[in-house]
Amino acid sequence: MSNLNQNIQASHKVLALLEKANSHSEQIIDNLPGVFLILNERFEILRGNLESSKILNLDYEDLLRTHFPSLFTAEEWTVLQHKFNQLTNDPTHAQVNFELAIKDHSQNSSTKSFYWHLSKIEETNNAENSVYSLIAEDITELRQAEDRLSSIFTNIPLGIFTINEREGKSPLSK
Repeated sequence: MSNLNQNIQASHKVLALLEKANSHSEQIIDNLPGVFLILNERFEILRGNLESSKILNLDYEDLLRTHFPSLFTAEEWTVLQHKFNQLTNDPTHAQVNFELAIKDHSQNSSTKSFYWHLSKIEETNNAENSVYSLIAEDITELRQAEDRLSSIFTNIPLGIFTINEREGKSPLSK
C-alpha cells in the first residue's frame, strides 16, 4: 500500500509542476510585445494575448471566439485570406511572412503597419481540425522613420558625373 501512496504522491507532484509550467507559459504569451493569436479553420480566435486585445480594441473575453475576418476591412481580409490559402494549399510552405497595414482600431483614421508570421500548428486535438498561429509585429515606427529618411534624400540634389582621360569630369548627360 505504501508503494501505491508513493506513486499517487509522485503523480500529484508531477501534475502540480505541469500546472505551474502551464501558468508560466500563459504568462509569457500574455506579455508578448506583439500580436499573438491562435485561430481555428473557421477563423475563430481560440487564444490571444493582451497586446492583441489592445490592438484590436477588444476586451480579452470578447476576443475569444471572435470571427477573425470581422476585425478587418474587406481589402485587409482579402490579403489575409490569400495568405491563409497560400499556407494551406502549398505543403512546401511551413510559414508565410508578409507585411500588411491594418486599420488602427483605437483611432478611426490611421493605419498601423505590421509584419505578420502565419503558420499551421501540426499537432492539434480532434476538436479542431486545422489550427493556425498568427504573430504580428508592429513596424509602424520603422516605416515612419524610413519615410522621414526617404524625404531627406529626395530633397538633396544629386549630380552624376563621369570621369574620362581628356575632359576630366563631365555631366553624364550632354
